[in-house]
Amino acid sequence: MCPCGRSYTKRKNYVRHITFECGKEASFACRYKNCRSRFKRKDNLKVHMDRVHLGDRHSMTTLPDAGLTIPSSPVLAVCEKV
Repeated sequence: MCPCGRSYTKRKNYVRHITFECGKEASFACRYKNCRSRFKRKDNLKVHMDRVHLGDRHSMTTLPDAGLTIPSSPVLAVCEKV
């Protein structure tokens, strides 16, 4: 059990929690204009990008070496999550 009170049945999930989540700031920010979503893990950012901004390449700000690919799609979405 983690000192923060969370418990895990699998060691790998506990280690991931300690390494990336427990007491850590959300360091992975969404690169889209008007989207203030931030995540503690890169995989959660990727899921956000795929679900919320799928195909909306025109409003993305450019940051070097982001390592994210966004599939093309006719779906346009705007994130207004704060």
